[in-house]
Amino acid sequence: MDISSIISTNLTAWMAATPSLDTLQKLEAKSGVGFGTIRRAKNGDGNLTVDRVAAIAAAFGRTPAELMMPAPTESTEAAAQAPRLSDELEQLHAEATAKIVIEQAGEVLGLWATLTPERRLEWLQQLRVEAGHRSGDGRTLTALSRKPGQPASVSQDTKARREAD
Repeated sequence: MDISSIISTNLTAWMAATPSLDTLQKLEAKSGVGFGTIRRAKNGDGNLTVDRVAAIAAAFGRTPAELMMPAPTESTEAAAQAPRLSDELEQLHAEATAKIVIEQAGEVLGLWATLTPERRLEWLQQLRVEAGHRSGDGRTLTALSRKPGQPASVSQDTKARREAD
């Protein structure tokens, strides 16, 4: 598409979208560019000077570059918005995740408050076992599917070290 066609397409679209400049006469009065020059530009005929391109664009509150560049299509606009939408989606995901974690923490706190001190100790011991923490005497506690209150098992490597001692 040549520059005259681009200017013609943009000028026609801008005039249609701007009721105060929707006729050649209105645009002539606002821009100071002659009626015949605007008509030729709108029809894709002739060559506009830089000054006239600038005056026509300024009448619409736009830059000369906007008048001379192809209007973005829906696909280019969508592609330009994709990074912004991705950032917004990531932000929404982070907010939703935080909300879920906060809700779950509240539920855990509520349940924790209902436990007796003895039950709390049992649950802490089970959590330590399941997380593979070391006990106070240096033993590695292994994860078991057991109920709180059952004794924790000692890992095979800890048993082997004890036997070697």
